[in-house]
Amino acid sequence: QLRERGIPVVYGNGARREVLDAIHANEARVALLAMRTEQDLLHVLRTLHSNHPGLHSIVRMEELDSRGQLGSFSRVDVVEPQRE
Repeated sequence: QLRERGIPVVYGNGARREVLDAIHANEARVALLAMRTEQDLLHVLRTLHSNHPGLHSIVRMEELDSRGQLGSFSRVDVVEPQRE
């Protein structure tokens, strides 16, 4: 649906430099990250923020066990998954 509206979408491993280059992270104002595990999320955030420390990230995970580790990153907002 986003592509139909002309909004660029990139799928891939956000911890890989090629993906960061593809999304033009150096020009981005915000990164939206949706992950299944906290380990994956932290890995991507470390890579993203080490290369682009001022980039604002909005993150969503199925299960978020420790918000404490997210506190070590600046400019990160968490979106809670919808619970039924």
